[in-house]
Amino acid sequence: MKGGQNFTKTWALTNGGSASWTTDFKVIYVSGDSMNASVVNLDRVVDPGTSINVSVDLISPTNDGEHQANFMILTDKGETFGIGSNCDRPFWVLIRTSGLFQVTSASLTADPGSYIGTCPTTLYLKASITSNGAGTVTYTIRSDSKQSNTYEMVFTAAGTQTKLDIPWKVKESTDLELRIYIAEPNHQIFDAVTIPVSCTP
Repeated sequence: MKGGQNFTKTWALTNGGSASWTTDFKVIYVSGDSMNASVVNLDRVVDPGTSINVSVDLISPTNDGEHQANFMILTDKGETFGIGSNCDRPFWVLIRTSGLFQVTSASLTADPGSYIGTCPTTLYLKASITSNGAGTVTYTIRSDSKQSNTYEMVFTAAGTQTKLDIPWKVKESTDLELRIYIAEPNHQIFDAVTIPVSCTP
Protein backbone atom coordinates (compact mmCIF):
# COMPACT_ATOMS: atom_id res chain seq x y z
CA MET A 1 0.00 0.00 0.00
CA LYS A 2 1.18 3.52 -0.75
CA GLY A 3 1.85 5.87 2.12
CA GLY A 4 -0.76 8.56 2.70
CA GLN A 5 -3.54 6.44 1.17
CA ASN A 6 -7.12 6.45 2.49
CA PHE A 7 -8.56 3.02 3.24
CA THR A 8 -11.23 1.36 5.38
CA LYS A 9 -10.78 -1.55 7.76
CA THR A 10 -13.82 -3.67 8.69
CA TRP A 11 -14.02 -6.20 11.52
CA ALA A 12 -16.78 -8.75 12.21
CA LEU A 13 -17.21 -8.63 16.00
CA THR A 14 -19.30 -11.14 17.96
CA ASN A 15 -20.87 -10.38 21.32
CA GLY A 16 -19.81 -13.38 23.41
CA GLY A 17 -21.04 -11.93 26.68
CA SER A 18 -24.36 -11.88 28.52
CA ALA A 19 -25.32 -8.22 28.01
CA SER A 20 -26.18 -6.29 24.87
CA TRP A 21 -23.84 -3.76 23.29
CA THR A 22 -25.72 -0.51 22.76
CA THR A 23 -25.17 2.29 20.28
CA ASP A 24 -23.33 4.13 23.07
CA PHE A 25 -20.51 1.59 22.73
CA LYS A 26 -17.58 2.82 20.64
CA VAL A 27 -14.64 1.35 18.74
CA ILE A 28 -11.54 3.30 19.81
CA TYR A 29 -7.86 3.32 18.89
CA VAL A 30 -5.68 2.24 21.83
CA SER A 31 -2.09 1.75 20.62
CA GLY A 32 0.30 1.37 17.69
CA ASP A 33 0.22 3.62 14.62
CA SER A 34 -2.98 5.63 14.87
CA MET A 35 -3.40 5.97 11.07
CA ASN A 36 -5.64 8.98 11.75
CA ALA A 37 -8.32 6.73 13.26
CA SER A 38 -11.49 8.32 14.60
CA VAL A 39 -13.90 7.02 17.23
CA VAL A 40 -16.77 5.00 15.73
CA ASN A 41 -20.05 4.34 17.53
CA LEU A 42 -21.83 1.04 16.97
CA ASP A 43 -24.69 1.69 14.57
CA ARG A 44 -27.11 -0.79 16.19
CA VAL A 45 -27.65 -2.85 19.32
CA VAL A 46 -25.70 -6.14 19.35
CA ASP A 47 -27.39 -8.78 21.48
CA PRO A 48 -25.45 -11.68 23.05
CA GLY A 49 -24.50 -14.30 20.49
CA THR A 50 -24.91 -11.97 17.51
CA SER A 51 -22.33 -10.16 15.40
CA ILE A 52 -21.79 -6.75 13.85
CA ASN A 53 -19.50 -5.41 11.12
CA VAL A 54 -17.65 -2.31 12.27
CA SER A 55 -15.62 -0.13 9.88
CA VAL A 56 -13.01 2.52 10.62
CA ASP A 57 -11.64 4.94 8.01
CA LEU A 58 -7.84 5.19 8.13
CA ILE A 59 -4.87 6.80 6.37
CA SER A 60 -1.72 4.76 5.83
CA PRO A 61 1.50 6.16 7.37
CA THR A 62 3.90 7.87 4.98
CA ASN A 63 7.04 6.05 6.14
CA ASP A 64 7.91 2.65 4.65
CA GLY A 65 7.45 -0.56 6.63
CA GLU A 66 4.87 -2.49 8.64
CA HIS A 67 2.30 -0.57 10.66
CA GLN A 68 -0.25 -1.88 13.14
CA ALA A 69 -3.11 -0.03 14.82
CA ASN A 70 -4.85 -1.66 17.79
CA PHE A 71 -8.49 -1.10 18.76
CA MET A 72 -10.87 -2.02 21.57
CA ILE A 73 -14.50 -1.36 22.45
CA LEU A 74 -15.34 1.36 24.96
CA THR A 75 -18.59 0.84 26.88
CA ASP A 76 -21.05 3.49 27.98
CA LYS A 77 -19.53 3.13 31.47
CA GLY A 78 -16.01 3.99 30.29
CA GLU A 79 -14.69 0.42 30.42
CA THR A 80 -12.76 -1.17 27.55
CA PHE A 81 -12.73 -4.74 26.32
CA GLY A 82 -11.45 -6.63 23.32
CA ILE A 83 -11.04 -10.18 22.10
CA GLY A 84 -9.58 -13.41 23.49
CA SER A 85 -10.62 -15.63 26.38
CA ASN A 86 -10.33 -12.75 28.84
CA CYS A 87 -11.60 -10.10 26.41
CA ASP A 88 -8.45 -8.10 27.14
CA ARG A 89 -6.64 -8.23 23.79
CA PRO A 90 -7.17 -5.61 21.09
CA PHE A 91 -8.27 -6.33 17.54
CA TRP A 92 -6.06 -4.74 14.93
CA VAL A 93 -5.19 -3.76 11.39
CA LEU A 94 -1.73 -4.55 9.98
CA ILE A 95 -0.46 -3.02 6.74
CA ARG A 96 2.82 -2.55 4.89
CA THR A 97 3.53 0.73 3.13
CA SER A 98 5.90 1.06 0.19
CA GLY A 99 6.36 4.80 -0.10
CA LEU A 100 4.53 7.94 -1.10
CA PHE A 101 3.04 8.62 -4.50
CA GLN A 102 5.21 11.36 -5.96
CA VAL A 103 6.43 13.04 -9.11
CA THR A 104 10.00 12.00 -9.85
CA SER A 105 10.67 14.30 -12.83
CA ALA A 106 8.96 16.98 -14.90
CA SER A 107 10.02 18.99 -17.93
CA LEU A 108 8.73 21.68 -20.27
CA THR A 109 9.47 22.20 -23.95
CA ALA A 110 8.24 24.62 -26.59
CA ASP A 111 7.97 23.98 -30.32
CA PRO A 112 9.53 26.02 -31.76
CA GLY A 113 12.07 26.59 -29.01
CA SER A 114 12.20 30.34 -29.72
CA TYR A 115 9.91 32.96 -31.24
CA ILE A 116 10.51 35.89 -33.59
CA GLY A 117 7.43 37.76 -34.77
CA THR A 118 4.66 40.14 -33.87
CA CYS A 119 3.43 40.48 -30.30
CA PRO A 120 1.30 39.85 -28.37
CA THR A 121 1.28 36.16 -29.27
CA THR A 122 0.60 32.78 -27.72
CA LEU A 123 3.27 30.12 -27.33
CA TYR A 124 2.31 26.47 -26.94
CA LEU A 125 4.14 24.28 -24.44
CA LYS A 126 4.49 20.56 -23.81
CA ALA A 127 4.64 19.26 -20.23
CA SER A 128 6.06 15.80 -19.49
CA ILE A 129 5.62 14.40 -15.98
CA THR A 130 6.88 11.11 -14.51
CA SER A 131 5.42 9.52 -11.37
CA ASN A 132 6.44 6.55 -9.24
CA GLY A 133 2.96 5.01 -9.14
CA ALA A 134 -0.78 5.50 -9.47
CA GLY A 135 -2.33 8.78 -8.38
CA THR A 136 -3.41 12.25 -9.49
CA VAL A 137 -0.97 15.08 -10.18
CA THR A 138 -2.05 18.73 -10.25
CA TYR A 139 0.36 21.31 -11.60
CA THR A 140 0.79 24.80 -13.01
CA ILE A 141 3.29 26.53 -15.29
CA ARG A 142 5.07 29.48 -13.68
CA SER A 143 7.22 32.40 -14.70
CA ASP A 144 8.68 35.00 -12.36
CA SER A 145 5.55 37.12 -12.64
CA LYS A 146 2.55 34.88 -13.35
CA GLN A 147 1.25 31.34 -13.52
CA SER A 148 -1.06 29.32 -15.74
CA ASN A 149 -4.34 27.62 -15.00
CA THR A 150 -4.15 24.43 -12.94
CA TYR A 151 -3.86 21.21 -14.93
CA GLU A 152 -4.28 17.58 -13.91
CA MET A 153 -2.80 14.23 -14.90
CA VAL A 154 -4.23 10.92 -13.66
CA PHE A 155 -1.74 8.04 -13.47
CA THR A 156 -2.96 4.45 -13.29
CA ALA A 157 0.61 3.20 -12.79
CA ALA A 158 4.17 4.47 -12.66
CA GLY A 159 5.30 6.12 -15.89
CA THR A 160 5.43 9.31 -17.93
CA GLN A 161 2.55 11.32 -19.36
CA THR A 162 2.59 14.33 -21.66
CA LYS A 163 0.21 17.24 -22.11
CA LEU A 164 0.42 19.16 -25.39
CA ASP A 165 -0.59 22.67 -26.43
CA ILE A 166 -0.50 24.43 -23.07
CA PRO A 167 -0.98 28.12 -24.00
CA TRP A 168 1.24 30.91 -22.68
CA LYS A 169 0.72 34.51 -23.79
CA VAL A 170 3.67 36.87 -24.29
CA LYS A 171 3.49 40.62 -24.91
CA GLU A 172 7.11 41.72 -25.31
CA SER A 173 10.64 40.61 -26.11
CA THR A 174 12.17 38.56 -23.32
CA ASP A 175 14.15 35.46 -22.44
CA LEU A 176 11.10 33.71 -21.03
CA GLU A 177 11.86 31.31 -18.17
CA LEU A 178 9.08 28.85 -17.36
CA ARG A 179 8.90 26.07 -14.78
CA ILE A 180 6.49 23.29 -13.85
CA TYR A 181 5.22 23.58 -10.28
CA ILE A 182 3.76 20.35 -8.86
CA ALA A 183 1.01 21.36 -6.43
CA GLU A 184 -0.01 17.80 -5.56
CA PRO A 185 1.24 15.39 -4.41
CA ASN A 186 4.63 16.68 -3.34
CA HIS A 187 4.93 20.45 -3.89
CA GLN A 188 7.97 20.63 -6.16
CA ILE A 189 9.24 23.11 -8.70
CA PHE A 190 11.43 21.85 -11.52
CA ASP A 191 14.22 23.39 -13.61
CA ALA A 192 13.28 26.17 -15.98
CA VAL A 193 13.13 26.08 -19.76
CA THR A 194 14.27 29.32 -21.45
CA ILE A 195 12.39 30.46 -24.55
CA PRO A 196 13.89 33.49 -26.35
CA VAL A 197 11.12 35.80 -27.56
CA SER A 198 11.88 38.64 -30.00
CA CYS A 199 8.93 40.85 -30.88
CA THR A 200 9.14 42.61 -34.25
CA PRO A 201 7.33 45.82 -35.23
